[in-house]
Amino acid sequence: IFTATVEERTINYDQPYRPSIVLSNFVDVVGDLYYRIIKYQEAYSQRKSLYGKAKTVIIADQATSRNWRNADYFVPSDGTESASSIIQKVLNDVSSTDGGGEVYLAEGDYLFDSTVSIPSNITLSGVGVATRIYPKSDSVTFAFNTSSEDNITLSNMFIDYARQSDGTSLLYRFQNGVGFTSCNNVVVDNLSVEYIDNNMIILQTCNTAIIKNSLS
Repeated sequence: IFTATVEERTINYDQPYRPSIVLSNFVDVVGDLYYRIIKYQEAYSQRKSLYGKAKTVIIADQATSRNWRNADYFVPSDGTESASSIIQKVLNDVSSTDGGGEVYLAEGDYLFDSTVSIPSNITLSGVGVATRIYPKSDSVTFAFNTSSEDNITLSNMFIDYARQSDGTSLLYRFQNGVGFTSCNNVVVDNLSVEYIDNNMIILQTCNTAIIKNSLS
């Protein structure tokens, strides 16, 4: 159903090592995109061994991510800690310990009971609409809100609303989607937002902010 090959090439020690991923027979998009993340993790582990930086981390949700056992961190299914809490801890650790890096959210549903702030030099990325962010209550003001940080990329995820047990009716929604204030070099790419109370994306006094392929 799903096959992938990694294009081999000679490593240039002056450049980051990123293999090309070739996908074929691409049927089970939601689950098997995780394979691509694993390959990027392997590539960046090799890059880190060469350069001593650029950490790559995978987070999954125990209840809804099919391959959560392969992740570096997971959100427990017993509800003892929220997704937003774990994601924030991981982002802070990658930023403070490694000076930045890439954090991937596997496919799954991530419950936020608080707003997540993205530190400098971080790429936070999901696998598209299969990475779903939703609120625990109406009191969560933003899914992501960051001030005075630089070099941030947020991509490939779905900021959604919490549904009633029927799976469609509105239960809770974020007041706002994403906010950046006094930040430099921000990229928001392939972000989908649904049923937000106020604003999808708020940019205030930011330099070089790129918003693309995103919709509400």
